[in-house]
Amino acid sequence: MREKTAKANWLIVRPGALGDAVLTLPALTALLAEGGRVTVLGQRRAWSFLRPDVAGIVLADIESAPWRGLFAAEGFAAGAASPLTGFTGAVLYLGSMREQVAEALARAGIADIIGTTPIRTEWAGVAEHAAERLLAPVARRLGCSLTVKAAGLAEDPMLALTEVEHARAWQGVVPAEGAAGLLALHPGSGGIAKRWPVEAYCSLAAIVQRRWGLHPLFLIGPAELELLPTLRSVPHSILAIDRPLRDVMALIAGSRAYVGNDSGVSHLAGRAVPSLVLFGPTDPRQWRPMGPMVRTLQADRGRLDTLPVAAVEAGLAELLGSGVNGAAAQAPP
Repeated sequence: MREKTAKANWLIVRPGALGDAVLTLPALTALLAEGGRVTVLGQRRAWSFLRPDVAGIVLADIESAPWRGLFAAEGFAAGAASPLTGFTGAVLYLGSMREQVAEALARAGIADIIGTTPIRTEWAGVAEHAAERLLAPVARRLGCSLTVKAAGLAEDPMLALTEVEHARAWQGVVPAEGAAGLLALHPGSGGIAKRWPVEAYCSLAAIVQRRWGLHPLFLIGPAELELLPTLRSVPHSILAIDRPLRDVMALIAGSRAYVGNDSGVSHLAGRAVPSLVLFGPTDPRQWRPMGPMVRTLQADRGRLDTLPVAAVEAGLAELLGSGVNGAAAQAPP
C-alpha cells in the first residue's frame, strides 16, 4: 500500500455528460482521501452538481483555450503557459485519445499516469458496473477498496446542499399543500431510445395524483423542451424548466420519490430519494444509479415504448411501500 502524501496533486481527465461525471465520484473520493488536490478536467456544466466550496477540488473546462493543446496533435503552442505544471499524477478516462494525451503528460514531466477506457453503451454482456470500472485503476494505485460506496445526498460532502440552496430552489415551486406531497419525474434522457414515452409519464402522473395524492413535479432540461406542450396538459403538475443542477438536486431531495429514465439526473436522484429508474436498451448492471434507495425496471427486449404504465405503477408502489429495493426487475412484455 502506497503511503499517503499531503502533496498529491492529481489531474482527472473525464469528458462526458452528467451521468459520466456522477459515476466518477467514487474514484474522485478515493483521490481526495490522499489529502491533496484534484483537478477535474471535464464539461463544466456536467460537473456543476458539485458543492462549490468542497476543499481540494478544482474544476477545469475541457473546452477552454488553455487546455486545447492537450488534445492537439501539435501539442501546446510555443511560448504558451502550460496548465500541466505542478501535477504529480493523472487519471485518464479516455478512449482513442488516451495514448496521445498520456504522451503530452509525460512530456510535461508527469510520470504517474493511470486510467481506463470507460464502459461504452454498446458493450453488451459486460456485467461490470461503470463506476467500478472507473474506480479500479485508482484503487489499484492507492491500495484502497474497490467497493463502490454511494452515500446519501446529505452525507456526501461533495453533494450536500445548504439551507440557502434548498430555499432558493423551492422558491415559487412549492404547491399550497406543501413539498412533502411531490413525485419528481424526469422524462428526458440522452437518447430517444432511452426515453419512456412522454404520454406514459402523463398517465403515470394522473395515477399518482389519484392513488397517492402526490403532485407530479416534472424536471425538464434544455434537451426536453419539446415535451413541454404535452406535460402542461397534466392537471396540477409542476414544471421545473432548465434549472441549475444543484437546484434540481434540491427539488428531488424535497420530493417523496423519483421516477425517471436512464439519465444523468437519475444518477443524482438515486443519492437523494427512493428512485425508480426505467431502462430500455442500456444494461442496468452497467448503468444502474448508485445509491441506497434505487430500484430499476427494464423494458422487455429493451423497448421502452412497450413498457406498460401498470408495470411502472407497480414498481413505484413497491418502492413507496418498502422504502428500499435495490434489485433490478424485468417488466412483462
